[in-house]
Amino acid sequence: GKLEQLLLALATGDMAGFIPLAPGFRLAPGIRYVVTLDSDTGLPPATLRELVAVAAHPLNAPQFDKASRRVISGYGILQPRLVTPLPGPAQRTLFHRLFAGQCGIDPYSNGVSDIYQDLFGSGSFTGKGLLHVEAMHAVLNARLPEDSVLRHDLLEGSITRCGFVNDVTLIEEYPHHAGVAALRLHRWSRGDWQLLPIMWRASHYGVDALGLWKMADN
Repeated sequence: GKLEQLLLALATGDMAGFIPLAPGFRLAPGIRYVVTLDSDTGLPPATLRELVAVAAHPLNAPQFDKASRRVISGYGILQPRLVTPLPGPAQRTLFHRLFAGQCGIDPYSNGVSDIYQDLFGSGSFTGKGLLHVEAMHAVLNARLPEDSVLRHDLLEGSITRCGFVNDVTLIEEYPHHAGVAALRLHRWSRGDWQLLPIMWRASHYGVDALGLWKMADN
């Protein structure tokens, strides 16, 4: 979609699909990273700087295999930990109390790990994180069928190697009403079903056994 077109524009300068920039305006050269956030996701101060610092470490630099069109070492995506903020007066509903869990940032007692990252060195992308422009473009450009995948974060994270960064946090609101939660779950379910054709030809799209297991389990 538009994210793939944005990565194409940043990697190659091809602005197809975008309105031409006004005279005198152009994209800044050498953009290496893109951060993706949902409308209800908050980016705390210094979080982006910390993510870029992690991405700039030599051991985390993505290494691309041209034959399989996969990132085979390092990470093309960094996925921070998501925490639920303390609810405001309008969000303090019974539904929110029952399902949101512990809210607020408490780094002393809320340190977490991810079993996939711990055992296999690769976490799961949930759509909010830091993307390496060149690696993402090399992996995804013209690779997936058009207009066929709605929920693509697990798929992208499997092909480009997603690293889970547990000591960097993003803030994301939890639905305060059952209707909002149901709409979100419906959207997620549609996206999961649309991954079935990809799963049948997993190796063709560069999805390894771990990625296939994540999609099936999800």
